[in-house]
Amino acid sequence: MEKSRNTSWIILLFIFTSGLNAQASVDYLVDVVKRLNIPHAEFKGTPLREVLDFLQDKSAELDVREVDPTKKGFNIVLYTGKSDDKIDDIPITLKLDNVSFDVAFKRIAAFAKMKHVIESHAVFFAPLNWNLPNRNKDANIPDVMKNITVPSLNFSNTSFIDALKYLERQSVALDLTEQEPVKKGIKVIIQPPYSGWKGDEVKITMRMRNVPLLNALDYTAALAGMQCEVEIRTVLITPITDDKMDYLNSAEQPTPLPKSKPK
Repeated sequence: MEKSRNTSWIILLFIFTSGLNAQASVDYLVDVVKRLNIPHAEFKGTPLREVLDFLQDKSAELDVREVDPTKKGFNIVLYTGKSDDKIDDIPITLKLDNVSFDVAFKRIAAFAKMKHVIESHAVFFAPLNWNLPNRNKDANIPDVMKNITVPSLNFSNTSFIDALKYLERQSVALDLTEQEPVKKGIKVIIQPPYSGWKGDEVKITMRMRNVPLLNALDYTAALAGMQCEVEIRTVLITPITDDKMDYLNSAEQPTPLPKSKPK
């Protein structure tokens, strides 16, 4: 009985400290966004994607307080929704003089009729009615997913399948704690949202640095309108739905990622 009680306290403590760490990451990013000032920037009909890419690079350039080059500035992720929404190409006309990134983001979001949300490892720009999906946050997350940080991501109109395969390979390459090669990294399995769904036709554009593996998977799934479910060393990518039984009882069965063709 005593052992069971101690185990319960350990699980509760893990959940509590994980929540504190996540909130600390958000608080740190909020501070950076408010602290860094943009001396001057002017956009005249510049596509939203180009504006955000410029500001992401500028944040690293201006973050002189951070000594680690891989941690300078912050990541910016643009959720574009359906491919025909043309959110990437929203023209931005705006002049910024000696304003914080916080103020700049608010002005850009207002101009584009969008919102920006500061997450633990990225600033998200998205339509007003969009929310970052909630991953199943439990105490069953393996060490490999908590300890691995992906140095860089550069998905440019990359298929959703290829993006997940890249993260799966990175999890193996960066897993330095597991000695047995067959046990290294994580496996990704996809639950198709509907019959005939083709993950190769879903495109992902996201450029990030120094992002934890689990967050990289969360963000990649979110850009495809999906979410992550963590089970030991397996990540199940599932459709976003209010009723999980919709897909658990569907005819579409979860399938592992296709193997990469040898080059």
